Amino acid sequence: MSEPLEDSVGIGQTILLQYFPHFMESHNEVLHFYGSNSVLCWNGENYNGIEEIREFFNQLPEISFQVSGFEVQTVPNTSLWTMLIVFGTSEAPGNIIRDFHSTFYIESDPNEKRAIIRYHTFQTV
Repeated sequence: MSEPLEDSVGIGQTILLQYFPHFMESHNEVLHFYGSNSVLCWNGENYNGIEEIREFFNQLPEISFQVSGFEVQTVPNTSLWTMLIVFGTSEAPGNIIRDFHSTFYIESDPNEKRAIIRYHTFQTV
């Protein structure tokens, strides 16, 4: 079990500030946030591992995000460093605008000294 960093909140905020702008530039720009065994659950569909996540992202249309708010929580007594909850609106081609809720569970990469998204859920409402 890895100990939470003193700056767990800072890690969550950094991912928030970098993830969505990179995703809007190119979906593959955010792959470096994930580890080889990360899990993405997108609107109820699970993608296990970086290769499945990459394949899924390559199928997505351009999507823009407007973040309305977020919350960062430490997750003591787990292998997770922090949990980041983000909500806002997304816009897909055809002017399809929907609310979204996304939760990032962030942990230490055991092979490198960096934070990775271990589990990521994304749900449009």
